[in-house]
Amino acid sequence: MGPSASPAADGEKHLSPTSSDTTEAAAGAVDARKQQPKSKRSIFDPRRRNALRGKLPTVIKGPLNALFPLAVPSALYDTPPAFVLEANSRSRWRNRKTFVRIAIVFLANVVLLVDQTTLRVLGKVAFFGLIVACLIPPMFPVQLFIIAAFALTFGMALGWAWGCAAMAAALRARDLVLTASQVMTVKGSISSATNPEEAYTKRLFEGAFLDWKSSLVFGVFLFVGSFGMGLLRAKVPILLVTSLFGSIIIDVMTAYGPLFPNQNYTLSTMFMVPTACYLAIAIAGTIIIFPQTVSHALTEGLVDRIISPVRQRADLHAKILATPPPSDDDDAAAVKSHRWSTLGEMWIATQEAISSGLELLMIALPLSELELSMGQLSAKDYRSLVEPIRELVTRSISLASFWSTISVRLSHTSADGDEAKRAPGQRTGAGPEREYASKANRELRRKLRETERQQGHDSATLLALLNDASTEVRHADDAALAALSQWLIAQNDARWAWIFSSKARHAEELSLAELDEKVQHLESALLSYRQEHRLRLLEPFREFFDPETGRALPLAERRRRAGPDAPIRLFAPESLITVLAASDDVTTYSESVLDLARKFLDLGHRRRKSRLWLPTGLRRIGHLLTRRGHHASGADLINGSENPDAVEEPEADDVSPQEAAGNGAAPAKSQSEGRNGRNAFDELMKTPSGFSWLPHVLAFISTYVLSILSDYSPDARPPRNVLQRFGRYGYGFIRWWATPDVIFALKYAAATLVIWLPQVFKSTAWLAYTEKVRSRALKLLWKSSDSFPAAQLVWAQITAQTFMAPYAGDQILATIERVIATGPNRVRFSPVD
Repeated sequence: MGPSASPAADGEKHLSPTSSDTTEAAAGAVDARKQQPKSKRSIFDPRRRNALRGKLPTVIKGPLNALFPLAVPSALYDTPPAFVLEANSRSRWRNRKTFVRIAIVFLANVVLLVDQTTLRVLGKVAFFGLIVACLIPPMFPVQLFIIAAFALTFGMALGWAWGCAAMAAALRARDLVLTASQVMTVKGSISSATNPEEAYTKRLFEGAFLDWKSSLVFGVFLFVGSFGMGLLRAKVPILLVTSLFGSIIIDVMTAYGPLFPNQNYTLSTMFMVPTACYLAIAIAGTIIIFPQTVSHALTEGLVDRIISPVRQRADLHAKILATPPPSDDDDAAAVKSHRWSTLGEMWIATQEAISSGLELLMIALPLSELELSMGQLSAKDYRSLVEPIRELVTRSISLASFWSTISVRLSHTSADGDEAKRAPGQRTGAGPEREYASKANRELRRKLRETERQQGHDSATLLALLNDASTEVRHADDAALAALSQWLIAQNDARWAWIFSSKARHAEELSLAELDEKVQHLESALLSYRQEHRLRLLEPFREFFDPETGRALPLAERRRRAGPDAPIRLFAPESLITVLAASDDVTTYSESVLDLARKFLDLGHRRRKSRLWLPTGLRRIGHLLTRRGHHASGADLINGSENPDAVEEPEADDVSPQEAAGNGAAPAKSQSEGRNGRNAFDELMKTPSGFSWLPHVLAFISTYVLSILSDYSPDARPPRNVLQRFGRYGYGFIRWWATPDVIFALKYAAATLVIWLPQVFKSTAWLAYTEKVRSRALKLLWKSSDSFPAAQLVWAQITAQTFMAPYAGDQILATIERVIATGPNRVRFSPVD
């Protein structure tokens, strides 16, 4: 692929590596800039500005980097091309919008804390809203944040319901005679107090009304509830927010519940009210302050995180083609420091960028099918392009295969030179036979290299031919990708053009016309390269092949045709094979570019107007939630978060309103298969309305549970009697308790229960609740509210639950993160007695 597109493609100016002199000059400029002393660099040099900014505190440096990020110049370009600058500009603008939205929402929640009226309403844990703001900041697109808020609210409601059930059961288990006696004793002890209400509160938190039967019931409910939330977190990591906040409400209800002699089902409101206030402000801010959809972010990510790195990789490929490789006579140190090796090492950086972009794309695709969006392209359109995008990324990786092949050969030749320079006693290998074989191999390789150089068949000469022959098709690839990026951004900006301005729609039409032109040009350039230009690689080897049959001529036949006086030329095809493979890589890469551009062009012609795209239905949410295992939280980069054995079936709810009216046909949707070849959730969603859905719900739950318990070998025979069936499910049940997910849930529940125990013993209850209000600021906050103090051990429970991780590596990382984050803050903000 060429180093740059034509000026008509995107108007950008690349480093045009059409000759080695130009490349070496650019490399010299970059090296000179790297070697410039730090003291002589200008204050406007990005490297010096990065060094100065690195000395700032994190509190200042973080927002500064978000608002005004510094782009580190790449050694690939002397001057970054236009598409790189545009991608950086979009990234900066996107970061600034997100930062402003988060800052405004956070500031609005802080205002609630400084106003006395709202502080009384929010209660002791008013700051919990700020904690939720840190855990779920309003940095996501609108409907994605609404889904996260719903998951959070559902988790809290689930925990509240479980806590109320625990309190009701615990009140039934209380000894009524003992409770009446405790109430009379407390009333008598506070009758002479100056402030009876404060004295009653103190006696309450000293454990005056504790009952071991009630505490036992609360403990059982706490263990079972924590086990369920931990299992939910391990089985369905996408519901981490639901599990976390459900556990918090259960902790609160079971921590304060045993202390009260009567029902108090509103205990959890101390956490739910601040959370509700934050969610209301955050949802309003997400809708009003720079709103964005997943589809919009997906389009920008496709351009900036996949197409842009692919174009940079193509520019790097052009530079490698234009740079002669090191000589076979160079030693290992010279090969390593050569410009050729330096350019090849840059390939790794582009691979990391493309891999991260592809991962984000695979994560965003399922989420985009859950939202209501306005635009030309639907989520199903993007999903239909996953395979062409993967093909483009894969073929762009293969462009560097010839660099790897030649580098390996150079490492062997440099090793041969180093081995030949050693004394016979210092050479590797044992025995004269191996030394003779090694010497013979070195001599053979040396002879082949000399033959290639003498006949002009070496890698440097053939790569120069490939560079010249493929210039047109590589430039056409660049132009097609540039036009594709331009059209994607234009149609992204024209989503609401029918309301605000028609200029965006006109720009989209021009971009689509240009994309059509570049696709046609790429088709002709690729055809010309296949039929004509790549045959120039065989010109230096014309005498070794029969022009009629195309087969290699034997040595005797070549001697006869050349004449008796002509010198004998040996056929050394190693470099030819490498360059022909590189030529095929260019061809397949161009085909992948053409295929992707054609598909987008076809969609652009079919979707000429922005339309309202409805979500694909509850079936997609069901697939997301019923995916079990730790891989469910991320994207499968190989299978694209989809079942590779899926059956394509059309679904009635996967159409837009316009397609339902007959404007187009919806593409087929992939359906995940279960053990019986069909997902139970799909069967549930296809049931008719009315009360007939209840048996299907029960069947869905039983199928889901039995699928967990009946994880047996497919080679086993089916059970034939009741005893065998009982043994089969009993064995599956026992094995289920030994799975990693269940073990994590047991540890999760056990840690919660152990930290909870000191709160229900009379000797430690008051200590657990007074340790939270040691600081003067929290004492003042306690006096300013009518509620009761928050337990110290409740926060210990919450910390332990968020700290635990299913795997040892995650646990170690969580430990390091908490030590780093807690240590400095503990020193800076120590409590003041």
